Amino acid sequence: MVLSRRPPAATPRGARSKPVDITQALVDLGGEACYNQLRQQIMSLTECSKRTAQLAISEAGQQGWLLDDDRHYHSPA
Repeated sequence: MVLSRRPPAATPRGARSKPVDITQALVDLGGEACYNQLRQQIMSLTECSKRTAQLAISEAGQQGWLLDDDRHYHSPA
């Protein structure tokens, strides 16, 4: 018996975390979180890969949506 292999499902273009995803992740974690907690929460909320969550955290920091206090993250307020 020959099993046919399906091509992997395509990831939707632009399936990236948005500022609202990062803000929601922080809210869910009590407004402050260490890097690994934040990354895991973003992955859970958006069903994205670890790398996508890492890029989202990095971009959020560069854009000023997220403040990094010795790898403890919180929203600017």
